[in-house]
Amino acid sequence: MQRDTRMAILLAVALVLPVTPAAAAQDFGSISGTITDAETGAPIVGEYVNANARDSYGGAISASDGSYLIDGLPPGDYRLSAASEAVVSDYVPEYWPDAPSYEEAGVVEVAAGQDVTGIDFVLEKGGVVTGTVTNAWTGSAISEVFVSISQLVRGEWMGSMGTRVAADGAFRIGGLSGEYRLEFYENDYLPVETDSFVIEPGQELTIDIDATPAYGTPYASIAGWVCERAGTDVECPGKIPEESPGNLIGGVTVEARSPSGALLGSSTTDRWGWFNLDGLAPGDIVVSALPPSGFTLIEPHTYTLGPNEGAWDVQLIVDRIDVNYLLTSRMEPNEMAPGDRADLRLEVAFVGAADLEPPFDVTNVVIAVDLPTGLEYLDHRGDGPFDPVAGLWTVPVLPPLGSAEMIITVTATEETIFRPHAEIASADWPDDDVTF
Repeated sequence: MQRDTRMAILLAVALVLPVTPAAAAQDFGSISGTITDAETGAPIVGEYVNANARDSYGGAISASDGSYLIDGLPPGDYRLSAASEAVVSDYVPEYWPDAPSYEEAGVVEVAAGQDVTGIDFVLEKGGVVTGTVTNAWTGSAISEVFVSISQLVRGEWMGSMGTRVAADGAFRIGGLSGEYRLEFYENDYLPVETDSFVIEPGQELTIDIDATPAYGTPYASIAGWVCERAGTDVECPGKIPEESPGNLIGGVTVEARSPSGALLGSSTTDRWGWFNLDGLAPGDIVVSALPPSGFTLIEPHTYTLGPNEGAWDVQLIVDRIDVNYLLTSRMEPNEMAPGDRADLRLEVAFVGAADLEPPFDVTNVVIAVDLPTGLEYLDHRGDGPFDPVAGLWTVPVLPPLGSAEMIITVTATEETIFRPHAEIASADWPDDDVTF
């Protein structure tokens, strides 16, 4: 029959437990008997037997022949139980004689000096529940923790007993008969109470426990910098500069993808070139920057990260693309007498860009124009502004293979042959060797 098991009342026992001081001067008695298997009749070895009275208690462990002896008992009315430890026994606990609970147990009277014999137990094997405790984020086994089990007794959960989990996360609890639930309480994990389950003697169930860590997140994180290589130096500064971003690049999109190319997350660098990718699915993660126009990424980075793990101070280095400009001029006429007027025609072209992937526009190309002695500026017309005082012509945008023109009208103050000089003074993508 089903029993209310060890969850109702289990008292600590030893091979022979001391009696209470009140009985020290009395003649002691004893209780003895045997414990056998209900199916085979074989003796059960190592079974705990408890004897409990109002003011005293005792206990013993069954010997190799299944016998037990609890001696040193003061006179009293005792209730006995064969209360198996769940971690070592597969037998359903029982109260004598064949009772399901402490309240229904029979009374064994022990008089002064009396040896009560024949208090025998016949135990049936109970059900067994096995399982594995794993980290809900990683799926890895959790070891050196404790799994408890409680039994539903008269509408209340009683307990709990249990077992320590093995190195591979496995656990086993036997000697069950009734309705139970598994419980997992560890400081580093959120509490777990499984759904209740009914198990019969001889039945085996497998119930696994997925424990969620109490701290952190189930995701991976990656953070770092995007910077332009400065000369031969391919290292980002690794910290925010005190005054200016230096070669750190803001406004760059950084992506995290799986090895198959699936997008896991993205971030945009701030003005200091810093990016932060949170909430990434754990596993192999490929991080790369989508370089702004005119840049190429030297190489992406691959990381293998688990839940609540991160890669920090990641450095994504970009190279500025080497561009080429063609700067030409012509003078109409180029030999002048005092008072003559002429037009200086300047043209700048963005060349060598047809094979760039992706193609991009160059911006803020500034050409410095040096008018020789004997010529005075009169007027100008063309693409973009021209500063006659500074002699600077600015081209805001040049598309791939595009060009811009500036016509500067001058007058001669003396007889002269015009020999113009101009060069690329600056650009967002410079080409310092362009002059004429």
